[in-house]
Amino acid sequence: MNALPSTEDVVPPPIPHFIPGWVQLRVRMSDAGGDIINTFSCSPPLSTTRYSNAQLIALAESFRVLWDTYAKPLLSTGVKLIEVTANDLYDELGESGTASWPANSTGTATGESLPANVALTGTAKTRYRGPKYRGRSYLGGFVEAATNGDNVTSAFITAAQILLAYAWTFIGPSSVPVHMVVASRKHSLLTPITAVVVTSIVDTMKRRLTGHGR
Repeated sequence: MNALPSTEDVVPPPIPHFIPGWVQLRVRMSDAGGDIINTFSCSPPLSTTRYSNAQLIALAESFRVLWDTYAKPLLSTGVKLIEVTANDLYDELGESGTASWPANSTGTATGESLPANVALTGTAKTRYRGPKYRGRSYLGGFVEAATNGDNVTSAFITAAQILLAYAWTFIGPSSVPVHMVVASRKHSLLTPITAVVVTSIVDTMKRRLTGHGR
C-alpha cells in the first residue's frame, strides 16, 4: 500500500500576480532616504475593459491631484512627493501610466518628523467578512505636533479620515471611470469597498523602517 504524502511534500499553488480588471494605484514618496509606498486598488466599470497608456496616465494624474490636495497638508516637510503610477494588472500585457510631482515637492506640515515606522492604520471594508475582503493602508510621514500621547489629535484624525475616504471612494476622471475595490491576489477577487475606518492610535511597525521592507 502506498504511503500518504507528508504535508512537507505538498506545495501550495503559486499566488497569481494578476486579476482580470485589476488596476493598482501606487503612490510613491520618500522620507530620510527610504521609500514610502501607499497602494490602492480599483477596477473599470466592466472588468473586461482595458485602459490605454494615455488613460492610465490620466488616472494617475487625477489620483495625484487628490493626494496632493488631501495628503500633502498632513505630511512633514521632510517627506518628498515623487509619483503616482497606475498599473494595469489584468495580465502580463498590462501597461502603466505615471504622473509625477514637480521636483522638490514635499509635505507642508512643519515640526519634528516622527520616525518612518510610525503610522495610522486605515481599513477598507466590503459587504463581506474575512481578510480577503478587507484592505489596509498605513498613513505615515507626519509630525510630532499631530500626536497627543498614543493618539493623533482630533484635527489630524478628521483630516486623515477625509483623505482615505476620498482615496477609497475615488471614481477617476470622467474619461477614465473606476470604482475602488479590495484586491485579493490569493483568491483572484476584486470586491467593491463599502466603508472606510481610520484608527486614531499611533502604531509602530519595524518593517516600515528603511532596510526592513515596506
